[in-house]
Amino acid sequence: MVNLIGGIWSGSDTNVMNTALSKLIHPNADMPYCIIQTVESGLAFITNQAVGDKLKNEQLLRLHLFGEGGDFTLRYDDGNYLWRFVGTALSQDQLGGDAYQGELAVGIEQHALLWGEFDANRQRWYENIVGSAQLTYPIAEKHERLTIHARSVIDRDGEVVAFWTYKLAGYIPQQENKEQR
Repeated sequence: MVNLIGGIWSGSDTNVMNTALSKLIHPNADMPYCIIQTVESGLAFITNQAVGDKLKNEQLLRLHLFGEGGDFTLRYDDGNYLWRFVGTALSQDQLGGDAYQGELAVGIEQHALLWGEFDANRQRWYENIVGSAQLTYPIAEKHERLTIHARSVIDRDGEVVAFWTYKLAGYIPQQENKEQR
């Protein structure tokens, strides 16, 4: 069963947020990827396990954890943290917040190319258009290009109510069919 949960955590009392985040950052949550933005360090694409150190020492602005277990987004706005979780790894009992009322199912899977190509000389992903950007993707395999994958989450009427980002993968170009030339 797919869960869709959301809520607001107070920015002045982060105990509730930190308790919930400890469940999300835990390896059993099966959300190994993280995009994080802090006041001090800006935007970074890191592994889930590296989030704890950032949260101890930096002011969180945005957080996006994702994987096969679910997709969690959080953003700081006007003194509060607004958040949303879609997935199967956690329930409303574990996170609090308000749950979507109704049945949800996984819909169509989609993917998009990420910025940059892997540059063997630099030993990192690099893109001329955003040359100064540190394109650090937490994936062990060094593919030339990477894709990010998401699936739509639909309600009983087939309407899309959310998207669930779930993996990074190497890009495999489609082979041209020489017979069609």
